[in-house]
Amino acid sequence: VGAKVEVPTGAVVVDGTGKFVTPGLIDDHSHIGVYAAPGTDAESDGNEATTPVTAEVWAEHSFWPQDPQIPLAIAGGITTIQALPGSANLIGGRSAILKLIPARTVQEMKFPGAHYGLKMACGENPKRVYGRRGGPSTRMGNMAGYRAAFIQAEGYRRKWDAWNKDHKGDPPDRNLRLESLAEVLRGNMYVQNHCYRADEMAQMLDLAHEFGFKIRSFHHAVESYKIADLLSKEGTAVSVWADWWGFKEEAMDGIQQNAALNQQAGGRSIIHSDDPSGICGSWGQNECSAQTSAVTGVVASLPSDSASVPGAAYTPIWEWSSIRPGVTNFPVPSTTTAPVGTSTFAPTATILPSLNAIEPVGISCPVAVMIVALRITTGGLGWRTYVEGYCSRPTLVLSALAAGVAAAAGAGVCPARAPLDAHAPVKASNSNSGCRMLGTSRALT
Repeated sequence: VGAKVEVPTGAVVVDGTGKFVTPGLIDDHSHIGVYAAPGTDAESDGNEATTPVTAEVWAEHSFWPQDPQIPLAIAGGITTIQALPGSANLIGGRSAILKLIPARTVQEMKFPGAHYGLKMACGENPKRVYGRRGGPSTRMGNMAGYRAAFIQAEGYRRKWDAWNKDHKGDPPDRNLRLESLAEVLRGNMYVQNHCYRADEMAQMLDLAHEFGFKIRSFHHAVESYKIADLLSKEGTAVSVWADWWGFKEEAMDGIQQNAALNQQAGGRSIIHSDDPSGICGSWGQNECSAQTSAVTGVVASLPSDSASVPGAAYTPIWEWSSIRPGVTNFPVPSTTTAPVGTSTFAPTATILPSLNAIEPVGISCPVAVMIVALRITTGGLGWRTYVEGYCSRPTLVLSALAAGVAAAAGAGVCPARAPLDAHAPVKASNSNSGCRMLGTSRALT
């Protein structure tokens, strides 16, 4: 970056003439790796839904570094994620801050110096999961559960802090659950709070004041615009979707200006994915930010400063995601234009050195169904085929055609489309029947 750049010996040179370069994007709410493709029960490792408080579990112990969704996230420009446990529990466990790099172990992917997060969840999810299993079954039960857990953690922290001062006598017994909560109370672990309604976010801030900790970000935060001034005063970020709401009762009162109003009030607005295969997803974080900007005038999650970058939810990560001298954490787009709704990024050798080809095999789209089949060549590992998708009805149609993409005829299936250009980006949305089509290019050299 700059007028004169000293090129190191052996550096990879990429001709960026006429192309766009963006910082590597950070997704601060991801379930990649803990809900790995192809999404069967065997890969469902995100929710330890056995008791309402499971602060003792760590997302990194569920994370699969070979999840086929990882190269697709990179193809969308994502280079760093916060992998979170799910939201079934009041307190769901520790998050992991990870660099999306080819790796055999999760330890290789961990971001140096990043704070752990603690996933917490408000509202419908915990009371739905545990309402007939001993509770909580109400929102007041949820709040009582948080308070009881942190009361225990306060006593645990005091015992360990006293012993650590002089190391006299035997140390207290370790308790993995209370150990995580004590780190929150010490300010060493950042609370990442799934919460939709404004009134509940305010209640959670009261809880944080009672026990002396800080909520780093409210995730989803569909009604955060109602208390944008309060959140700004608290220094609590909001990690939101571009324009998704209305899928359950507590998510009904969303507006497209949510992120903009929070930023206007001086708060931190972050665009997240949550679901690796739907909504904006890792595939289109740029598209979601552009969509938000087009509707509201706000540029959210495009990392230009500490006020707008997702990494602000777990500093010092935001400094990694910027274009400035000494930082090379950015992908190069595979196209010279960047229209909304177009996949603009392809993995390059500088991002995925162990992969030498990513090639679409076939896509077929019934209404409300998205399936992606990719044949991936991995260096020294041979051919593998991965299929990933979701549906809202039981019938899935997959047409794997090596020459490109064609759709099956019949009711509810997308009309036939021309074969994919091997080096062209694939449009991320198809206006026919509300289908979504996703893909990457073969531009790996």
